[in-house]
Amino acid sequence: MKLEPRERAILEYIHAHQTATISEIAKHLKVSNKTISNALKDLDFSLKDSGVRLIRKPNVGVSLESTDEALMKLLETEVFNTFVPETQNDRLAFIIFSLLKKKGTISKETFINQLFISKSTLEKDLTKVKHILETLGTTLTVTAKKGVSIELEASERQSLFVACLDYFYHKNWKIIQDEDRFLQILKDVPKIFLDKNTVEDFKRVADILTDFLVKEKIIIRDESYQFLLLYLLVSSERLAYIENYKAASDPEIIEFWKIFTTKSNIDFSEREAALFAEFLALHKEKSEKHNDEERKIKRILDRITRNSNEQLLDVVVNHIREAIVRAQKGRSVRNPNLQDIKKNYALAFEDSLEIADALHRDFGVILTEDEIAYIALHIQVLKEHESTQTPVLAVLISASGQGVFQFLMARLRKIFPNVLISRILTVQEIGQTEITEDLVLTTLDFSLPGHQVIKLSPILSAEDIENISSFQANFFQKRAQIFSKEFSELISEEFIFLDEKISTIGQAILFMGQKLIEEGYAKEGFIESCLEREKLSFTSLESFATPHPLKNSEIRKPVIAFMRIKDELIWGKEKVKYVFLMCIKDRSIKELENIYGTLLKIIDFSDHSTLLKGDEQEIFHFLTNKQS
Repeated sequence: MKLEPRERAILEYIHAHQTATISEIAKHLKVSNKTISNALKDLDFSLKDSGVRLIRKPNVGVSLESTDEALMKLLETEVFNTFVPETQNDRLAFIIFSLLKKKGTISKETFINQLFISKSTLEKDLTKVKHILETLGTTLTVTAKKGVSIELEASERQSLFVACLDYFYHKNWKIIQDEDRFLQILKDVPKIFLDKNTVEDFKRVADILTDFLVKEKIIIRDESYQFLLLYLLVSSERLAYIENYKAASDPEIIEFWKIFTTKSNIDFSEREAALFAEFLALHKEKSEKHNDEERKIKRILDRITRNSNEQLLDVVVNHIREAIVRAQKGRSVRNPNLQDIKKNYALAFEDSLEIADALHRDFGVILTEDEIAYIALHIQVLKEHESTQTPVLAVLISASGQGVFQFLMARLRKIFPNVLISRILTVQEIGQTEITEDLVLTTLDFSLPGHQVIKLSPILSAEDIENISSFQANFFQKRAQIFSKEFSELISEEFIFLDEKISTIGQAILFMGQKLIEEGYAKEGFIESCLEREKLSFTSLESFATPHPLKNSEIRKPVIAFMRIKDELIWGKEKVKYVFLMCIKDRSIKELENIYGTLLKIIDFSDHSTLLKGDEQEIFHFLTNKQS
């Protein structure tokens, strides 16, 4: 006899525990008590003539009556499938791949039995399946009294199969070292979905594909390369037979397909070669579109930064592309450090607002303030690399010494010229020496109390680059000079206003802006420009606000005005007591960094008593003479 997966799982659990209640079995299999109760009734029937019998005892539970030989014989019997989904995501993948492998309808009852779930749970899962398929460009067909299906031609079915593999297991793409090269593989895909997914399988198709792409001088993105790898693995399993499809006409494609089918031990088919040619053309087009988007983003960045470090720029460009995709799909990410980024990287945030405006014009997307703040963090790193900073001293720690790090060190030197590797230590040397460096880099998984440790992959991944960049940005920010002369020389006693009765943002900007216009420091459009800037993102930080115009063209002469408001007003999400109206032009990047660095110091200053209680002269003295 053949056991259903659920029946086998129930028997194994009872056998392991000798006696088990329905609730215990249900909890283990993550289904309802009713589902297990019904399953036990079915199991009673299935066990007839097997030599195994279920024994039920009220208030005790269910046990098995059998000889060890009979039970082992039963449990060793082949099951319908060996993959038992545990999470909802597993179930969704199981449903979709089952439908893609079967040309026709699968009854709902079949899925209920295979997945150990109730009818209501299946309906919820099918709703999500429908949404996933719509995201991937197709639909789920539900036929009353028959079941569900995916109505596609075999050619479309194969492409969708590849897209679904990437959809469910994209995070499982790994890079492994194979002798003198690095190989991309998709790990932990259940064999029931894709049987040929071993390292050897990936090596086989990667060799064939790479040789072909190099020979034909075809350049595609990593993502498209991954899709092509999966396409070849799926093709080698012949999950779908391609009928009624035109034959391939490109001799290079035909030759490639002959090599592929020979090495995969499958029959050659010109129809399948033609289908691969279309799939390849689609991904070449996607790569070209990707490259075009990349060029547009880099042109936008060129207006913001002079940094020419290609690796760092690539990280920023990829981040912006992902933000664009999220915006196009109506998604966003929450940035828990939004206020800190606006406060600590004010100039970078302003640049990122300009980038967001350009992206709106070029791509038709509107980025949220949270997305803009993430971009600001990247822009800050780019700007840090433009100037010659005191280097970050780092120590590398390995399990076996210097030889392991040669490739890694070369990458670090190229991407992070301001990170100076002072020495390399083995694990054994850690306890024998004092760590005085600013940063600890290692390929090992460990922590070092009192030190910043960043774990790296051997090839320095994009995530590694982001982690080092984030550390470096914070490191240089802490070193920045505060209470600079560049800030102090812009403070004027005539533009210090105290205890004004202001109740709105508009009133605050109007009051201070009008004073600057009257004294010839700003033009008539200055106030409107400041208000427009607030619409993009509030300039409030804790109890301070730093309004400023969108464009410097509204400024005649540079000055910083200060106002203490009589009663706090709501400015965005903050209660603001102090306002610095920034009327600044004709300043270098370094000077602007010093000015905003001083503002940050004032905001972070633990004692605001002078600003809170002082008169005009005392506040003027505080803002112009308090230097580090």
